Amino acid sequence: MTDTDGGAADPESAQAVEAKMEANPLTGTDAPLAVPVEQQKWPGWPGDNVFRLIVPVTKVGSIIGKKGEFIKKICDETRAKVRILEGAVGTPERIVLVSAREEPEAALSPAMDAALRVFKRVNDISEDDGPSTPCSVKLLIASSQAISLIGKQGSSVKAIQENSGASVRILSKGYERLVSNPSFD
Repeated sequence: MTDTDGGAADPESAQAVEAKMEANPLTGTDAPLAVPVEQQKWPGWPGDNVFRLIVPVTKVGSIIGKKGEFIKKICDETRAKVRILEGAVGTPERIVLVSAREEPEAALSPAMDAALRVFKRVNDISEDDGPSTPCSVKLLIASSQAISLIGKQGSSVKAIQENSGASVRILSKGYERLVSNPSFD
């Protein structure tokens, strides 16, 4: 029996290679990975997803619901944490922080599910329907992540716009970036 290089294949060598592939590439140890090697996407994966939505202060009550019912329902059904951060006195917007642990087997991550539910509530969209009129969302991202969002020569933003039909605008505000839909601000 020969290998692809024309040399003799050694069954023990094949087992050694297979064992090395199962070793944790992040630590270099032979400790097994929690996620199989072929599913390992990046260091630290699966990790936490965090979304920061900027919402009008007038919509905060609808996110919370009577006696906190709606926000509790979102948290229970999605397994995400939803917090509304305090803003400076007189500011017209609040930041809604949505976070959850990534669930690789889920079709939609818990944080994304919760963020979409908050978005629908803010824009008065029923759970089952899509928007009947144009609506917008503002996301706050770290400047260090804006490079990935923009892509080389704007390629990522262009792909998002072409694939979704959305209009994306990235604004610089200090160390953070504001991503919004300029057509409906």
